[in-house]
Amino acid sequence: MKVTLEAMGISVYGGCRSYALPLIRSMAGLFPAVEFEVWVDDSLPELGGIENVRQMVLPIRNRFLARLALQATLPVSALRRRPDLVHYVKGMTVLGVGGKQVVTIHDLYPLIEPAIFTKSDVLYWRHIQPAVLRRVDGIIADSRRTADDVVAAYRVKTEKIDVVHLGVDAGFRPRSTQEIAPTLARRQIGPRYVLHVGAVSAKKNLVSLVRAFAILKGNGYPGQLVLVGPDYQKLERVPLAQVAEQAGITDSVRIVGAVSDDDLKDIMAGAELFAFPSKYEGFGIAVVEAMACGVPIIAARAGAVVEVVGDAAPIIDDGADFADLAFQMGLLLADEVRRQKVASACLRRASLFTWERVAHGTMAVYEKRLGASSAAH
Repeated sequence: MKVTLEAMGISVYGGCRSYALPLIRSMAGLFPAVEFEVWVDDSLPELGGIENVRQMVLPIRNRFLARLALQATLPVSALRRRPDLVHYVKGMTVLGVGGKQVVTIHDLYPLIEPAIFTKSDVLYWRHIQPAVLRRVDGIIADSRRTADDVVAAYRVKTEKIDVVHLGVDAGFRPRSTQEIAPTLARRQIGPRYVLHVGAVSAKKNLVSLVRAFAILKGNGYPGQLVLVGPDYQKLERVPLAQVAEQAGITDSVRIVGAVSDDDLKDIMAGAELFAFPSKYEGFGIAVVEAMACGVPIIAARAGAVVEVVGDAAPIIDDGADFADLAFQMGLLLADEVRRQKVASACLRRASLFTWERVAHGTMAVYEKRLGASSAAH
């Protein structure tokens, strides 16, 4: 089997990178007879040296120009290579590509809250994506919630959609204090902290989290609030430093920005609590990564988060309710026995989400759409 994966933009930190890289690595390892061609905007060392993976690099970082370049080159390349299937991993497709086509839809956030997205994004998801989804042969949804959203928004037949939950890298695991100490020291992170991981965006309710943390500090919590992730470039910048200053907790809020995968695993494992008050999630991979590190979490009832977390951890109804968020975080931080019970439940829940399962599930979708159950073997 020859598979082409369109993965432009995954060189940049973010959810699609967290999906595409481990998926490609896992599929390449599990299905060595399959030839994978991956279109990227920069050569990725994580995919280097894999015998059955070939990177096709279009070195264009501007989103609009990259789509134009891809539209001009991918159909020609596909005509020459004739892949059995093309998989678009970021929700957007290319016209004029023949053969079977599958697209992964991570969420429908631009339809759910259009006010916080660019006009071009909203235009695409409202008027172009419906035609795209009618044209492709199959749709992979990260969660049942996303699948239901696609059916409701675009009237897509349910049999066209397969749900394949995401996985968690095996490197996200409980770690000792000694193991993580050098990373925490280098990043100026103290021994006790509440953590959030994700792009700094209005989507994540981070202003609410900072205000909730100010209440915790006022109630005597001695630790820090650590925020890991880059500014979300497509939206207006969230003034977290200003909010922290107004709340009088500037010295206790550590805005780290994007970090390496290795540093992220250390920082995740060292957290006393992981807080995730997001407005909406198509899956919420950072939640699973925290759970896999044995870290207790508190999350908002947002999109697929409840589907992912199950009954392993406390769920609040509204992440924008910073008073409730502060109250629930305070309860968990003050009760070590309960916190350990939640951490253990989170660890068990996270074991359900592996990239091996994702790879097998994705390959099953390929075979289903190709109509050949033994195509990969």
